[in-house]
This record gives sequence, C-alpha cells and structure tokens, in this order.
Amino acid sequence: MFKKFFKNIAIYLFIVFIGLVFSINSARAEQAVIKFKDLGINDQIELKTVKTRKDLYFTRSKKWLVSPASSLTLFFQHSPQLLPDRSSLNILINDKIIKTIALTKSNVENTKITVPIPPEYVQDYNKLSLEVNQHYTKECEDPFDASLWTTVLNNSFININYFKLQPETDLSLFPYPIYDTLEYGTVSLNYILPNPDASVNTIKALGLVNSGIAQYVGWKPLNINTFDPSVLIKNDNLVIVGTPTESPAIKYLKDSLPVKIINDKFVDSSGNNYGNDDGILMQIHNPYDTSRVILIISGNSPEGVLKSAFLLTSKKDCKALKGDYTVVKNYPAVIKAKIRDWKEYITKNITTLSELGLKSATVKGVSADPIQYDLKIMPDMIENITSTPVINVSYGYSSNLDPILSNLEVIFNGISIASVKLDNPMGENHKNLKIKIPYQAVKLYNNLVFRYHIYPVKYDRCRFTTDEHIWGTIYDNTSFKFSSSIRAKMPNLGLVNDGGFPFNIYPDMQNLSIVMPEDYNYNDLKTMLYITSRLAKSNYPVESINLDIVKAGEISQIDRKNKNLIVIGTSERNGFINEIKDNLTLDIRKDKFNRLDAQDLVIQVKDLTDKGIIEGLISPWNDNLFIMTVWGQNDKALLNAARVFLDDAAFRNIDNGNVVVTSPYEVSTTTLKPAISKDVYTYDIAGFSIDRITRNPQLMIGWIIGIFIVFSIFRKMLGR
Repeated sequence: MFKKFFKNIAIYLFIVFIGLVFSINSARAEQAVIKFKDLGINDQIELKTVKTRKDLYFTRSKKWLVSPASSLTLFFQHSPQLLPDRSSLNILINDKIIKTIALTKSNVENTKITVPIPPEYVQDYNKLSLEVNQHYTKECEDPFDASLWTTVLNNSFININYFKLQPETDLSLFPYPIYDTLEYGTVSLNYILPNPDASVNTIKALGLVNSGIAQYVGWKPLNINTFDPSVLIKNDNLVIVGTPTESPAIKYLKDSLPVKIINDKFVDSSGNNYGNDDGILMQIHNPYDTSRVILIISGNSPEGVLKSAFLLTSKKDCKALKGDYTVVKNYPAVIKAKIRDWKEYITKNITTLSELGLKSATVKGVSADPIQYDLKIMPDMIENITSTPVINVSYGYSSNLDPILSNLEVIFNGISIASVKLDNPMGENHKNLKIKIPYQAVKLYNNLVFRYHIYPVKYDRCRFTTDEHIWGTIYDNTSFKFSSSIRAKMPNLGLVNDGGFPFNIYPDMQNLSIVMPEDYNYNDLKTMLYITSRLAKSNYPVESINLDIVKAGEISQIDRKNKNLIVIGTSERNGFINEIKDNLTLDIRKDKFNRLDAQDLVIQVKDLTDKGIIEGLISPWNDNLFIMTVWGQNDKALLNAARVFLDDAAFRNIDNGNVVVTSPYEVSTTTLKPAISKDVYTYDIAGFSIDRITRNPQLMIGWIIGIFIVFSIFRKMLGR
C-alpha cells in the first residue's frame, strides 16, 4: 500500500515538474543586473558606529522564475582597526541573513565578494539590508569612534538569474504584460501601425492606448518602435490597433485568436457577425515566442476600435475585465479629471506633505541618512515677490539626546536655511518650526532635506552602548505656504517640460486636441506616439484618458475656442499650419527661415537641412489657450522635431522661449539616434508674452480696479 502511495506521489511530482518546464519559455536562464546606482545609491554607503544598518529596495519582474544562480556582488572596505573576532558585516534579504562576513585584515581594502541569493527569498518587492557590528577594542570603547566604519561602494550590484515564465494574458492586468512596472531599464513599446488611410477614430484609439501605457512608465526611459502592418515581429511584445482591414497583421494571427474572423469581420461561435460598432479586445501569446504577448485593440468598425481603447484605458472598467478577450458593446463611463489636479504637486497656497502623497519619516542613530522630499510646484503658480514662502516643520525626537551636539538641519535646494537644537531631555512629538525661504531659492522642482545630527547623552565608555534607541521624525503634517498667483507667461515652450504644461492642465488631457494632416502617413503617426507618450509620462496615472485627435480639416470652431492644440506634420500635408502661418514667428521658405526684424536668427538657423521645428503661440481664437506646432520641411525634419519628446535629455534641454530648432538625427525605420550631443536650441523671438491673469479672477478684478484708478487720476490731472 505504501509503495503504491509513494508511486502516485512520484507521478504527481513528475507531472508538476513537466508542467513547470513547459511554462518556462527557454531552458537557458537570462540575467538582470541591478546596479546600486539603479536603486538610487549615487554615492558610497558609509556604515559607522558599533552597529548600523542600511536598507535598499529592489523588485522582481512577474515574468521571472528566479534561479539558484542569482547573487549579490559587493565591493567594500573597512577600517583596519576593527577586531576580526568582534566585527562583521551581515547581508539580509527581506530580513533573512544570507551571509555574514567577518571584517578581517584580508578584506580591509577594495574587497569583492559574491554571495548567492536563495531564490525562495526573492519576492515582487524586496529589501536588501547591509548591517555591521564593529569594535576596535575589547576594553573600554567609544561606540562612536571615528575608526568604526565600513564602506560599501555603489558599483556593487544584484545579479538575478531567471527563466522566463509564460505571462498571463488577463486583460484586467493592463498594462501588464506589455509593460511590467516591476522591471528595470529602458521600456520598449512596439506598435504595428494601422494603414495610413485608417479612420481618425482608429488613430485616436492608438493615441489613447499609447497614453494609457505610458502614464505608468513615468520617469523610466521609454523607447517606441513602430512597424507597418505587413510586418509581424516574432520575438517581442506587440500592440496592434485597428480593424482587420486597417491592420492586416491581425489577419495573419487569425489561427491564434480567441475570436474568429470571416471576411474581415469578427464573428461569434455560431459564425454570426458581431455588431458593426462592437469592439474586440484581445491579448494572446505571441505564437512565435510564448514568453511574449500581443495586445489587439480592434472591432468590426473604427467606432468599435475606439470603444475598445476607451475601455482598456479606463482604470475602473479595465479592472473588471476577465480573460484574454472581451466584446465591447458600449463606451465606458468617462471619469473626467479636475483642472490643475496634479498629484504630488503643490497646487494651492498652503499644502501639507500628506496632501502631496508624502509620508512621515523616521531615522535612527548617529549616522542616520537624511530625510529627503521632492517638492514640485505647478508651473502656473507664480510666487509674489512681496511675499515670503514659509515652511512649517512638524518634527520630533527621542529623549536622552546630548543637547549640545544634537540638532536638526533644514536644507532647501542645497542651501541650509535653518538649524534647531534638540535640547529637551524628555524628547518632543509634533513640535513646530517655522522657517522662511528666500524667494529666489524657490523653483518648479525643489529638494527639501532634513538632516538629523543626533547623539545620546553622556555614556559610560566601559559599558556597551548603541545608538539604536535615538531617533528623529518629520511628520506628514509639515506644511508649505506659498503666497502665489495662478498665471503663466506665454508663449513659452520651456513650461512643456514642466509636467507637460499647459497640455496637461487637466491631467487626463481633456482640453487638448492633436491636429493631424488630412492624409497622414507613418511619420505623422510616429510623431503622435512620441508626443502622447511624453505627455502621459509627465502625468500621474488618471482614471481615464480623454485625449482627442482630429484631422486638420475637421477641427470645429468650438474646439478652436476651447482647447489647446498640438499640430503635427509638414506644411505641405497639414493645412492647419498654413491657416495659422500669420501667427507663427518662423516661416519656412524653401531653404531658409524668414522673419522680419529677426536677421540674427535667420543667420543662425538658415541651414534647414532636415531640421525640425517646435513652435509655441497664443491661440488666435482664445488668448488663454496655447498652440504648439511640431513640423518641418520634410518627413525627416518632422521626425527630428518629434524625437525631442522621446529623448529625455533633449526634452530637458528645452529652455524658456517660443521656438525650438532641432539638429538632424540619424533616422532609421524604427529608432532615432543623436548625430550630435547639443542638438536642441530654444529661441525667444516672439517679442511679447501674455501673463495669464485671467486664470485668477481676483487678480483680474484687481487689475481692472487698478487701471480704473490710474485712469481717474490722469483724468483729474488733465481736467486741472
């Protein structure tokens, strides 16, 4: 009986093993190298005193089956005065020790050690801890002596060996597995573009899906690869948007699809066509590489394609999806964002850390790391020169601190602006400190640092003492007061790389229309993808994307008067550029720029070979709205302008001004490579700017009253 039982168990385990093997794409393990620099360690790690710990955090992709060959490679050195039998470095993964290294004479200088990482210790979110115990004498010891130190260098790295698992194709997990938020490195999105004659609804769906993915990418570098419908990439994740007629690649996959196609129409299990306006969402494994997936946003008409895109990019409705396909009958309920509702940005005069999504933080010990917060201010909040910005710090600290040595230092954008003694022997909780900030020090992106210098009260040198019991805390009710007005100087492209302003003034882009040429081509579609990905990356993920895309000849008078516009194409293809040419400061004529009273500029940029142009102007239909043109003399020039939005370094180089001229890139069919390093030049040649006082009704009323008073005074003076 026991033999039969164990035989059944063995058969069961063998079946499980075979299933696991078949779920792994390849028997060959791959590697992911996670450098300490990737984890935000820009300098070496200093571990001081008798006992200190440093925590680092890393993730594991959902598609990785971690192998036993994974390891941590550490480069370190330590004080030569440490006692080998009493000093050690512990390495922990998720609070479990994986290695204890004795700090001996043999590893004092420039030591490299590789430590295996047990795969069962690795989770989706992981904590790597480096903890030292250090002593320099067996007699009376100063636990804070300068000779107690170990340094870990930031060229250390984690090497994750893994097998690729077959990813889930559950649509509710969007944007996974097209984009895995747990992965490192540059994100690549691969689109098979619809035919250039595709409906504008399909192009709008393409922009929505791209924005829906890119908003999760955030600060990570992003690369977009595009392919025409006749190409089916066999070794990567793919996104296909369009009807089977507009995107023939869908028909190439018909034998792998969960929904049948007959005569270019999707049909049900009985062979009957789904409704003409029905959308079809599908996610399948790439038949040529099952570790990859293909996401298909389609339908029996462009209207159905658009319904599918709206459903996929609606957070609430997408999470309710099940399985690898769904038939979309109706548009989801649209959730519109509020104006200026920028998460993690200061958007009003008084804001707390908690309102910015930032949490209270506590540090411990003599060698405590500084507490850092990044403060971002809305680009249209202009600080009043007559006011003084104020930080109301809510802080606390432990009891029994040395009142002479212990203090809290506050640093704003690299400048120390305050220091306060921590001299209450009983400690403090939620004590307030009001600090004035120099007006000139405030920027759009600010770094606020709280550095606790804490030491315990006098101790017995002959009795073992640690510093683990001493601490300092910054509480999340710490607040900031900026007496600001809501206005922005326009036209100014320099604000676009500050969160995508003003096109993201509504974070779901509801008041933006992208104006495409009447007869768009693949280069116009690439440009649209580059721009929408940049704007979405600049945003905090929203409930719905409400972006609009229109053809140049179909933009309504209502949209002209009520929306910001981005115009894409060459002047020959996009008639809207010719419609607004009298408002542009640069006019392209064959081989040079022409602009009256700007001869110096003409000399600087007269060589127009493949140079792209990005220009901002006040809308001629509403002087509270902005138009940005992204264009050039030819398609290569257009892509040279477009790649600025894909290239992080180039995008950051956009300075204050209303015209950007981009130097040529080496343009291939799928990628853009810089030809020179400094290739983005911003010019301020509009000769004027509009201060958006109309965004602040109280300020506008003040201006009106002021003008009336001045007019009355002059009238009385003239009357005399």
